[in-house]
Amino acid sequence: MTGARIPLLLLPGLLCDGELFAAQTSGLAGVADVRVADLTARDTMSALASAALAHAPWPRFALGGLSMGATSPTRSSARRPAACSGSR
Repeated sequence: MTGARIPLLLLPGLLCDGELFAAQTSGLAGVADVRVADLTARDTMSALASAALAHAPWPRFALGGLSMGATSPTRSSARRPAACSGSR
């Protein structure tokens, strides 16, 4: 692959943190600029979506998530559809 790394924001599941994606962060380091959002201090799905977007330093990025973290991308992409890769 040539050029810039793909911006990728990963969203962990309930009661999980960045350790959940340690292997993915390391394994994708050569092709992706991976960040893991901290969603541990949020109490609503709306707050999770806002927190996820706040962790994205790029104008456009890909989202990935597990469990509760997989529900949040739907809300995040609805808030900023032009920012999330694959959103319409």
